[in-house]
Amino acid sequence: MKYCCRICKNKNLSNILELGKHPISHRLLLEKEQKEYTHPVNLVYCDKCGLIQLVDPIPPNELYSEYNWLSSWKPNPQIPELLSLIKGMHELTKTSKIIEIGSNDGSFLNELKKLGYENLLGIEPSMDGYQSATKNGIKTIHDYFSENIARTIFKHQGKCDLIICRHVLEHIQDIDMFSAGLSKLLRPSGHILIEVPDADFILNEMDYSQIWEEHTNYFTLKTLSYFFSQIEIQQTYSGSAQFSGQSLIFTGKKGKSSRVAKPELTGQYKEILAFKTFWPHFKIAIHKYLQGFKKKEKKIALYGAGCRACSLLNFTDISKYLDFVVDDQLEKLNLFLPGSKLPVFSSKKLLSDSIDICFLAVNSENNDKVIKNHQDYLDNGGIFIPILPKTKHLPSFWQNQSKD
Repeated sequence: MKYCCRICKNKNLSNILELGKHPISHRLLLEKEQKEYTHPVNLVYCDKCGLIQLVDPIPPNELYSEYNWLSSWKPNPQIPELLSLIKGMHELTKTSKIIEIGSNDGSFLNELKKLGYENLLGIEPSMDGYQSATKNGIKTIHDYFSENIARTIFKHQGKCDLIICRHVLEHIQDIDMFSAGLSKLLRPSGHILIEVPDADFILNEMDYSQIWEEHTNYFTLKTLSYFFSQIEIQQTYSGSAQFSGQSLIFTGKKGKSSRVAKPELTGQYKEILAFKTFWPHFKIAIHKYLQGFKKKEKKIALYGAGCRACSLLNFTDISKYLDFVVDDQLEKLNLFLPGSKLPVFSSKKLLSDSIDICFLAVNSENNDKVIKNHQDYLDNGGIFIPILPKTKHLPSFWQNQSKD
């Protein structure tokens, strides 16, 4: 089947990684032998506009049919910066119409509510997020964002002054629909606030744990600016934040100005080629690294039953070196990781089972917190080793041998 770029419709897409068929990484298993849905994960690159993307992604109805993940479960250290950006949008008043697409449990809109913003609306397809938001007094539409939803909102309340979209755009398979809905809802001189995973970070850090079946689009600042310029939204700010690796933060303003030319991609192409070339070396290196501990008869566990950990385990096939996984989120305990089928226990098991090495597969902003909360494990000779970028003293298998 022939695919074309979601943004520019270029039909000649270059292969980066074909990672094989894998299960949905957020769907932990109730039983070890539970049957799993699997789907190919194929990453490609558009050499016309620069968008890195998955081809043939999992249909949304399958991907999100069982989805239980609330924003409030995960620390968001970048929230103060985002609120500051909104307060700096001088045209906005406390009565400005503000919409968040993919508002989850409404926790970010609630922060705006605390600041006195009154006219807030969320759009959220997951039932648990919708119920949590409405329970907390955040007006929310329970649906996927679409042009029809945008038309309905426009009919009842007119165009809005600010549209927020945090860690949603990377999930959108029908970008044309998203663009049309955005154009319908945003007034002239209206603002957007966008947050997505930073693809430049992924490429520079060789962070293969960031390739995720839910993330169909991987934006650099260049591709994001180009995308929004096509609907007359011009960049007003860009920055980054340490969150799930690294987030790209982007604000824009709608106005009739010339479209940005397709980005110059020479440097990005070199980074993509290095990312592609290093992958087989990376797989060999991570196996050798773990084999070294096993030869010394060390017992190894992994802390963190999140999607990045699942992706890394399944793409590299390293679960055979691990005794089990631990996590302190109650909702994940006594379940099994997709693909690897490793059991998930409370972190108390690190001590009770005399685990020698525990790999920290959590976002780097949480490393210190986890280590501090498990001083008893350290006091008994246990060792934590952070394994996900970006953090200090990553193990040797993350070293980019292709640049040596």
